[in-house]
Amino acid sequence: MEAIFAGGCFWCLQSEFDKVEGVLSTEVGYTGGSVEAPTYEAVCSGKTGHAEAMRVMYDPKRVSYGDLLALFWINIEPNRDDGQFHDRGSQYRPIIFYSNEEQKREAERVVKSEPNKVALSPAGPFFAAEEEHQKYYKKNPEHYSAYHGARLNRERERVMREEGTERPFKNAYWDCKEQGVYRCAGCGQKLFLSEDKFDSGTGWPSFTSVVGEVGYNGEEVHCKRCKGHLGHVFDDGPPPTGKRYCINSIAIHFFK
Repeated sequence: MEAIFAGGCFWCLQSEFDKVEGVLSTEVGYTGGSVEAPTYEAVCSGKTGHAEAMRVMYDPKRVSYGDLLALFWINIEPNRDDGQFHDRGSQYRPIIFYSNEEQKREAERVVKSEPNKVALSPAGPFFAAEEEHQKYYKKNPEHYSAYHGARLNRERERVMREEGTERPFKNAYWDCKEQGVYRCAGCGQKLFLSEDKFDSGTGWPSFTSVVGEVGYNGEEVHCKRCKGHLGHVFDDGPPPTGKRYCINSIAIHFFK
């Protein structure tokens, strides 16, 4: 199946989606405008109406469209439509291009879950970008690393890559009582459900069980898909599991 997303620099989106099991192929290009077969330079001028975008071919038996939506969401700035991160211009606006009614319904659910400026649009003609832009992160790793590094959230990197811990009672979800799903902030995998959340009094979001794939290193809990550090698990939780998954808010993202 096909999914198309626009969310800022297409180099950066492609590198994240290429890591996902179940993604068969990715291709960066241009869509959403009125000019046939535009060039990179023409799109960058902002006069074609096109956005930098990425087409994903995926196996729905191995990865869901909801998982791809979540990964897209955590790799953009949803409250901006004038660009993304340090890139400015209409060609960097965030858009979800749906290919069928089922994708449209799922995209609408995500977009309506919180205030944002992400647009929805039916998928139209997609024009592949020049070969030099395909898999740019592989072809120019040093330049890409420097460019992509400017997009990273330093606190998230400290927690998820350096196994740090954020401050208690000073994080996003420790007292969140809304109903929904908590997904990995590194790859979008569904990890925790709101019905399994409880007030542990510790100042971090706590859950009695996990619904996604995680790995353990002693008390440390990591996402099995992206290897990101999530938090810790202890044997002092309430019934029925007796577990307390004590998770860093910055390592997860909440979706209603």
